[in-house]
Amino acid sequence: MKNKVTTVIILGVIICLLQAIAYSQKYFVCTYGNCTDQEIGNVFIKSIDLSTKTITDSLLVASRGCIWKKKPAQIMLNGQQFLVCLAENGGYNKNSDIGPYSIYYAVMIGADNLVLVKKDSISNAKIEYFDQYSEEQYFVFGIGSTLNSTPIYPKGIYTINNDGNFRHIGVFNPLLPPGVTRHSDNFNYLHRLNLPNNNRLYRSIGEDSRFWILHLNGNQNIIDSLMIESNQRASDIYAYHPQRNKLYIFHVNYENQGKFDDTQKNYAQDWITPEVLIYDPSTFHLLERHEIADFDSANYPGNERGMADVVGDYIVYYFFEDDWMENFYPAMLFIFDTRTNQATWLRVGWR
Repeated sequence: MKNKVTTVIILGVIICLLQAIAYSQKYFVCTYGNCTDQEIGNVFIKSIDLSTKTITDSLLVASRGCIWKKKPAQIMLNGQQFLVCLAENGGYNKNSDIGPYSIYYAVMIGADNLVLVKKDSISNAKIEYFDQYSEEQYFVFGIGSTLNSTPIYPKGIYTINNDGNFRHIGVFNPLLPPGVTRHSDNFNYLHRLNLPNNNRLYRSIGEDSRFWILHLNGNQNIIDSLMIESNQRASDIYAYHPQRNKLYIFHVNYENQGKFDDTQKNYAQDWITPEVLIYDPSTFHLLERHEIADFDSANYPGNERGMADVVGDYIVYYFFEDDWMENFYPAMLFIFDTRTNQATWLRVGWR
């Protein structure tokens, strides 16, 4: 009897551990650290556990340089998740030495802890392109020489190998990136929302310069639309959650502590009540509306509008746009739990 009880307890512990592992959701960001105003800071990649809302690991990419993308490129290779982060030093970039350009990069495995695979630099080189489109297992990349017109890595579609070396795998068409559809009406380019997306939802900027979410039919005709921009008092974040089959639009406060007094916006100045609006993606009917948590006065996001990421049960948006390149500002991560409709703000470094 005692052995059976012991066995049941052990099985229970194992099941709890497996559930905890499955529940843990990782999110990765690039950020500046160890810096103050008008000082050069280190470039880090950090791992965030969304279930505990904590930074679980960080890895130094470079001691200086301008972060090219706020999130690392993510590649699945032989069952492992690889991360690629780049920083460019030189010229008149933020967080850079004035002088010849150079590029620092790091490739790591995004496991429970960040494991460095390769870290290197390229002298007399400038980043021409570095981006990754939603849900794609490759990134668009290009590095050119500053000494002549010869490309070091021609602009194209790349992945990496197990040694962390860049590998060219295809040609990139800048006029029609992955997930983008050309359209007529009042919208020129339609960008696919979070995948999988069986509702054929797209985002776009209209001729009125406002942000819209569009519902297309099988013939790619627009059958419904929803404006997602509120007003200049708030930042607007949006996401489609496939498992919930719901469309989320967030209106949150921001501060602007930049260079110009006429655009300054301090804590509690011209404030709104932060909220989330939840819609039926098939009809755009409003299903729910909830107040959500605000940030505190010491840690604030800037004014941004954009699509958030969906990671398991969470909707995540990383505020990283710069108010003024000569200063550093808090880098804030917005985390929303779709099970509880609760929002959390986490400072992850400097932007």
